[in-house]
Amino acid sequence: MNNSEKRSPMAWTSLVLALVSSMALTGCSTPASSPDSPSATSSPVPSSVQADPSATPGSQTASPGTLEPSQAAGLAPAIPERLLPIPAPSGGTITEVIPKGTPGPVTKVGLEDTAALPNKVSIEILNVESMETKATTPGEIAGPAVAMHVSIHNGSAGVININSVIVTVADSTSALGQPTTSDPYSPFAGDLAAGDSAKGIYVFLLPKDDRKDLTLSVEYEAGRASASFTGDVP
Repeated sequence: MNNSEKRSPMAWTSLVLALVSSMALTGCSTPASSPDSPSATSSPVPSSVQADPSATPGSQTASPGTLEPSQAAGLAPAIPERLLPIPAPSGGTITEVIPKGTPGPVTKVGLEDTAALPNKVSIEILNVESMETKATTPGEIAGPAVAMHVSIHNGSAGVININSVIVTVADSTSALGQPTTSDPYSPFAGDLAAGDSAKGIYVFLLPKDDRKDLTLSVEYEAGRASASFTGDVP
């Protein structure tokens, strides 16, 4: 009997375990990649940032949805078009300071008189109605109020626009009455032809104790002549 036949069972067991361990170590190891192997190259560039094969040499224009080379290098991503600032239609910026306009002349008269403005437009208070407003829509407030019935006559030769008429009421301390859209509120609107007149009704919340020495101002167009009426109301 040769030496191999004389080995004990313990020796055979040790030999088998050694062979198994060697095979396991061989399977876990990975050969070093050569410079030319595919695994040694860098990660592929995403399709969204690959160069356009149809682009001409020197062209750097990026198609929508792609990134510039500097962005592909790790800089901030491109800002979506929907988040880009939109310029104002008429120009200017939020930091631009608009000079104040020059106010027009003010014609001051009594509450029962007609204010004849320099541009042949006349304004008068037809009636002052004492009332109690009712809160019928959101934002309205019920309480004591006055309704100012105002008339504008266009004595000029041209058409005037009365969409932006401003009517205010202030008491003797210059505190403004609170305007409301409660009935019978009916503001001026549209164009006023030469020789025509129009009527508007403006409602203000005003306690009965604050109706002495009131000033009612009517400006039919910003920067134009305006009328100021002073007096007591019921």
